[in-house]
Amino acid sequence: MQYNAKTVLRLIPNETLARLFAPYSAFADFDWDAGPKGSTDRIFDRWQAMEKDDVRAVGRVLRQVHCLATPRGTRALIEAGRDQGLDLAEELAALGNAHERALACYLDHPGVFSAARILDHIEGLRRTSWEKRNGFPKQDLAAPDTTKAQLGPRIGDYYRARDGRGAPCKVEHQKRNNGNHWFFAYPADYEDEVLGYDESGELGRRPWSKAFEVVFIYDGAAGTIDLYAQGGRVVRDELTGIFTEIAFGEARESEPWKPAPYNLDLFKADVELPTKPEHHITSVRVKALRFDVHGADSGTITVDTGRSQKPVYELIRAHLAEQTATLSNVTIREVSLRAVFESPGKRKRTVTFEITPTHCNLDDSDEADILRGYLKEWTIEVAG
Repeated sequence: MQYNAKTVLRLIPNETLARLFAPYSAFADFDWDAGPKGSTDRIFDRWQAMEKDDVRAVGRVLRQVHCLATPRGTRALIEAGRDQGLDLAEELAALGNAHERALACYLDHPGVFSAARILDHIEGLRRTSWEKRNGFPKQDLAAPDTTKAQLGPRIGDYYRARDGRGAPCKVEHQKRNNGNHWFFAYPADYEDEVLGYDESGELGRRPWSKAFEVVFIYDGAAGTIDLYAQGGRVVRDELTGIFTEIAFGEARESEPWKPAPYNLDLFKADVELPTKPEHHITSVRVKALRFDVHGADSGTITVDTGRSQKPVYELIRAHLAEQTATLSNVTIREVSLRAVFESPGKRKRTVTFEITPTHCNLDDSDEADILRGYLKEWTIEVAG
């Protein structure tokens, strides 16, 4: 949804907006209960009558809130909270919509909100420019602050020598709840001119150096680095060498990681997926199967139980002609699994994810980490 200030105001309850505007004297005598519920025009007009700097400050917050007002943004808020030792899942789930969740988090947990904006942005980066590499030390980083301090100048120098851009280059660092180290580098791109207004309201062109992004995610447990960088194999080789020289004292040779294959043949029969009591998983079921049938009438069939709790295999037996084809002679292309977590004192959480022969789309939540371990136990993920 395109950003529209009035729409954002309309989607957020007045009591939450009152907290946002409380620091501004223009709203000191504002009657939040007057007029119809969600009297957006009154709020908007009073906001626009404030001092220009204050108008812009509130506008920035509302635009940032709007950017996080998506399912992906809510997940980023929860994950950023967990990174900081806060479980916000139940607190945010109790709120009315994604805009209210984002603004409430901005007001109550500003550090979480700031971190979530980074996570959400990284999640939205082009998948084709990501590459996982292996063969690195399986250990925690001894001096992440030193790595952060040295990485910026080195990346800036690299791009300046290669492309005539790159400096300055600022680097930010986060250590995630799962122990991974995330480094976000922002080298300066080529200077350009943008058309816009200055502080006095004059329209003109001003020089502007936009930043582009390089991201390193180091997983010390697995000895892998996820690298986001545009420019192809040579660039990624050289940037990985810079990172490992700073982090480990030597530029390591590395190869693109080949994902562990997933054995989907297991799902040609009704499978059992046992779990341990300490993980509080009340059920794991196959929600959907997508498979190719072969022969004269070849094609692809998808069977999805939707909201039904009925086993997918029961649907297959009921609706597929066994005399024509059975699961034993099809090629399974994708499996959708649904797991339900019910921990004592916590809100029930359902995790649905898909597996293909080469990919699993589990995220990096606590529940996903548990399920990722089970993929090996269930022999769905094949070692090596």
